[in-house]
Amino acid sequence: MNPANHLLDVLFPPRCAACGAPGPGPGGFCAPCAVSLTPLHDTAADTRTGGLRILATDAYGAALADAIVRMKHAGRPETARILAGRISARWPHLPIEGAALVPVPLHPRDLRGRGYNQAALLAGHLARAWHAPLRDLLRRTCRSGGQGGRDPAGRRDAVEGAFALRRNAPRRLGDRPVLLVDDVVTTGATAREVARVLRGGGVHVAAVIAAARAL
Repeated sequence: MNPANHLLDVLFPPRCAACGAPGPGPGGFCAPCAVSLTPLHDTAADTRTGGLRILATDAYGAALADAIVRMKHAGRPETARILAGRISARWPHLPIEGAALVPVPLHPRDLRGRGYNQAALLAGHLARAWHAPLRDLLRRTCRSGGQGGRDPAGRRDAVEGAFALRRNAPRRLGDRPVLLVDDVVTTGATAREVARVLRGGGVHVAAVIAAARAL
């Protein structure tokens, strides 16, 4: 074990990503929380995302939902490493050959408030695991507010026109396809809108990969 990592474990004992219990298993969750995870095996195209394939390791809910909420709203950026580990365990190699990873961006105001973009953290861990290029191609031009509690139509309306391509974004890709990265796909509204913007700039969007998908 790396001595520095051992010292960190002594000073800051690892805790379950979902409930905060000390001594989680190697996957980052304690035994009761790990049992509640629901792995997914269907990666077919989804009509909610306009036919875009959704690659997600687990169904959104139970302990996984708690972990994602803690990551986003309780200052737990280290959870991104745990979730990325589940993704790279499911797909040991880049699932779209030659793809560049593109995280879904936060609005600058939300990024300042949270201190990090959880999708960008996930994408960074995955890029290192897969030795894949990471590209910052998008910017969020307006805030959509919290999506919780909105019906699918409300979520679509909230993200419509909320994203734009950065200058010269397609040139930074060459002929590479894009694999969008987000923490969770619920109605698919965000992934669909981001894919629309990228495709409008001539970018080939192959799929979206996430730690969780709502069923």
